[in-house]
Amino acid sequence: MKAAKVALWGLGIVLAASVATGGDAKKDEAKLEGKWINELDGKKHEFTFTKGKFTVTFQGDEKFTGKGTYKIDGSKKPKQMDMKITEFPKEDFVGKTAKVIYDLDRDTLKWCANKPGEDSRPTAFPDKQGENGESLYLILKRAK
Repeated sequence: MKAAKVALWGLGIVLAASVATGGDAKKDEAKLEGKWINELDGKKHEFTFTKGKFTVTFQGDEKFTGKGTYKIDGSKKPKQMDMKITEFPKEDFVGKTAKVIYDLDRDTLKWCANKPGEDSRPTAFPDKQGENGESLYLILKRAK
């Protein structure tokens, strides 16, 4: 009888953890919805997240826009996002996934991604925004 109670208790913890993880992802997904902007070194970056889809616009010397789908995992430290590109001017990125880490704090989104198609994911946020070796790190603010 004790073994059965222990097994049920253990199952309850596993189920609670999976619900909490899903709940955190759902909360982050809801908080992520909307438009986020950044300007760095005269270049503008704009991300829009809506129900599992994203649009990104980069504007510097040229302007280009990409679209795709995203999934987040808020249970990881740092939190993770996979952004699959479905439309992009550089056709070699289409169909590839950018592996991202993110941190969401109210109206600030820290976002760091490796080049689409790379197997690795950043493991920590760099000290400085911009291109950092294999990754691009941006701190975006929610558009008002």
